[in-house]
Amino acid sequence: MKSLFSLRIARSTAVFLALPFVSACTADVANTGPAEDTGVPVQVEAVRPGLRRSFSVTGEVTAEKSATITSDFRADVTDIQVKPGDTVVRGQELLSLQSANVAARYSTANTSYVTAAQSLEQTRITNRKNIESAKAALETAETNLQTLLVQNAARRTQAEEARGSAGLNLELSIASAQTALANAIRSARVVAEQALFEADQIMEVRNDRDDLSTVKERHIGVRDPTFHYQVEIALYGAFAELDTAQGTYNSMQLLLEESEVVLEMVLQTLQNSITGVDYPESTHDANIRDVTGQLTAVRNTIASLETAQRNVETARKQNSGNNSQVLVDAEANYRVTIAELDASEANARRQVEQARIAYESAIASSNVAEVGARSTLASVAGELSQARVENDKLTILAPFDGVVVDVPVREGEEVTAGDTLTIVENDETLKIETYLSPDEVRGVKAGDSVVLENDIVAVVRAVAPSADPITKKYKVEIQNDTDALQPGEFVRITFRSQAESGDERIFLPISAVHIKASETFIWTVSKSGSVLVANKTPVRLGVLEGEFVEVNTGVQQGQRVVLQGGRLIQDTGTRIHSSQNF
Repeated sequence: MKSLFSLRIARSTAVFLALPFVSACTADVANTGPAEDTGVPVQVEAVRPGLRRSFSVTGEVTAEKSATITSDFRADVTDIQVKPGDTVVRGQELLSLQSANVAARYSTANTSYVTAAQSLEQTRITNRKNIESAKAALETAETNLQTLLVQNAARRTQAEEARGSAGLNLELSIASAQTALANAIRSARVVAEQALFEADQIMEVRNDRDDLSTVKERHIGVRDPTFHYQVEIALYGAFAELDTAQGTYNSMQLLLEESEVVLEMVLQTLQNSITGVDYPESTHDANIRDVTGQLTAVRNTIASLETAQRNVETARKQNSGNNSQVLVDAEANYRVTIAELDASEANARRQVEQARIAYESAIASSNVAEVGARSTLASVAGELSQARVENDKLTILAPFDGVVVDVPVREGEEVTAGDTLTIVENDETLKIETYLSPDEVRGVKAGDSVVLENDIVAVVRAVAPSADPITKKYKVEIQNDTDALQPGEFVRITFRSQAESGDERIFLPISAVHIKASETFIWTVSKSGSVLVANKTPVRLGVLEGEFVEVNTGVQQGQRVVLQGGRLIQDTGTRIHSSQNF
């Protein structure tokens, strides 16, 4: 291990001697007085704790504003409008590029944007139509309700008058009542047949019709197929009842009741349906209105049939002398009429509510459709923006006022991404750039003072956070506040770092340490009268810190050590001379 460490020290020493002068800065250096005429010439410093370094490097003076403009993609140079030395202003066109791929992407993105914008506008037009249609249906339902309320008010008045004049109807005969019942029975059969036919028109259940289609099978009742099947069974049963129905009150009553059940089930099935191109919403709404109308007609016919039956019974009771029953029946008829009016009003209110739901659904669907169209437009707008940025990059503009330094391309030449197109500089403000090794950059930070040639003091403005991947060095920028420098000039820069507070370790330059086969030592300095002599002092070394090495034992703070020239000293007691005063 010792031989390996010695080899590292030897190599580091060789590097140190080959570099520009680097002071250990573990002591203050005072260059006062002339060197003595006799003795070995050496550099001597007093040891201080902590690692202090001073080193010089070369930096280049460059323009504060400098832009190397490169191509972002493969393209052809089509028009060069400037040459090296030309003065340009910010935004001035320097040269042009042509790229079929960039132009195609821009054209495609622009077409997509126009299409998406048109689609959004068409969506808005369609949405407005749907909302207006649903709103009109709601207004119609509300108008129908108001009209019905007015009509029912008149019918209520008539019912009340009929109830008051019930005593005048005692003259009615059984024959008249039976005739009315027979008419009601005939009307009931017609109404039931019409209702069932309307239900079959919608459901398309019976197979003995030639005009049936399978279109509705994909729409009507698809949300509850099981219930749809039950409706078909009920409809078949109702038609069977229609075929076997007798011309009696009970038979017609049963037929009407089955028809009412079937219509209610068909109405529920329509609620479980979905609309589409083959089955538009307008057809669906019309079917609901038709079924609702038939259901109202059946219920009204049931009521009428029941009324006719009660009238027959009343007439019979009247003929039996039970006149009080006339008043009872009149009251019952009044209640039935009121119930019918209430039912019709309730149905009208349901239609208003259904229209309101449809209106709100149209608004919600419109919002969803517009959001989707807007999202598509925003997406293609982003693509168009990116394509426009790429297209704009085909025209190369001056980034600032300055001078064209170089135009390394020719018209007609093909360039690829990263190829330099032109270099523009503005030398009104200058800066100094240099590159430091990892050891040199340690401890250097923005705000540190450095010394330039002719004792000019400058300030470190920026230190790169990472090293260049090729050179492995860190870029350092130094602010230039003097007019003595010119662009392209090289200047010597001296960096000085201070020891960290509380660091009591002692570091010496590698050049101060001498490693032999059997010993490791340094030359310390003592004074014998007016003569300076060197003393061989064994030391034990610690860690390496760049061009410096830690000395763990053998030297103390304040002791003077030979930093340079020690290899000329032969032995302890050798007379030396130094420019430093003691």
